[in-house]
Amino acid sequence: MSLQKAMKPGAEVYAKRNNTAPATTKPIYTAQSAEAAQAELMRFEQGPWGQKYPTVSASWRRAWTQITPFFAFSPSVRKVDYNQRH
Repeated sequence: MSLQKAMKPGAEVYAKRNNTAPATTKPIYTAQSAEAAQAELMRFEQGPWGQKYPTVSASWRRAWTQITPFFAFSPSVRKVDYNQRH
């Protein structure tokens, strides 16, 4: 699985309806650690987009074991890897 797909699971679910909606998951995949990302995911779930699109949160949770290893890398490495098209 590419980092891009792992770091933004479910984003395509609601991207077509509102171009600003995918930006609400950015704090999750740009968090400094897996713990911080977990807190951001919980914040997303409790917010308006998480309430409106619970499948996005569910998708993140299903992919969590594939996502968390990327937090071992520095944010600059994750950004470079994320921006690569696989």
